[in-house]
Amino acid sequence: MDKKICFILGLFLFGTASYSQTRIFTVDKGSKYELYFVDVAIRDTKEDSHKERALREDENLKFLLNFDTVNSFVINNKKLIQEISMQWKGDSTRDFLLCWYHYFIYVVKDGEIIDELRVNTECKQVVSRHGLFFYKDFMFDKIDKKQRISLVDLDADVTAPKKFMNELNGITDVYFVKTDAPSKRARYFSKNYSDINRLVKKYGPQQKL
Repeated sequence: MDKKICFILGLFLFGTASYSQTRIFTVDKGSKYELYFVDVAIRDTKEDSHKERALREDENLKFLLNFDTVNSFVINNKKLIQEISMQWKGDSTRDFLLCWYHYFIYVVKDGEIIDELRVNTECKQVVSRHGLFFYKDFMFDKIDKKQRISLVDLDADVTAPKKFMNELNGITDVYFVKTDAPSKRARYFSKNYSDINRLVKKYGPQQKL
């Protein structure tokens, strides 16, 4: 009898846990969505860190520009975004693991950023504006990453040249967010690869004023 009760209780708990899973983000049918995957994984070597520290210590360095078009990408296929929204679910939790992130996924609805999903693919943790979640599986490996985006990170404690900012703001479909600790940056990202690339080549990855 005790075994039977435990078995029934186990089924109940399993069913409750499955039912309690929450979709990481939701979409509605009448709006246009895009998912911008900004790669933020730490790959710096010690040598790279020393070089960057030396650049930052240079008193003449007023404008430091980090540029990525290799690892970041966008998804704007409506059917695929709906599929991801339906299948990507997690358990809401208050337990925060000390994991760094691999992606910041910006959910864009009708041209406006409505959520920022900070994802660690190893810890399987997501931090969003709506809470903290642990997920079991996600189709990262199956996603087509061919549609690259341009990513520009500016140090928050410096002032970029006005000409650069005017030209950057003049490019269509450029989104802006401020990142927080540990690296406070002013982040711009866009699917207009060629325009951003032209701008970066013009000003250079490190610009001394």
